[in-house]
Amino acid sequence: MMLTIPTYITWQDVDGELALFDERDGRYHLLNGTAATIWRAIAAGMDRAMLIDQIAAGFQAKPEEIIADIDAFAAAAVAKGLVLRKEATPSAD
Repeated sequence: MMLTIPTYITWQDVDGELALFDERDGRYHLLNGTAATIWRAIAAGMDRAMLIDQIAAGFQAKPEEIIADIDAFAAAAVAKGLVLRKEATPSAD
């Protein structure tokens, strides 16, 4: 699963957290440190496996300890339209 950030979402660092602005409705969303780390990994184009590995390493945790939190964040962000699911494109052989 790949997630992408739509063009109608802009963000900025605010004291270690991220403030997201949704141009569709003019609302702001504030992400705490952990959610901000996940967001930055999504913005860097990491797929789910890479994101899990990076977050686990950054928080000195086992991947299985953080998968549920990452998936919950992703599901909530998709539901709010803050990120979009990007389907994998088949490779040309």
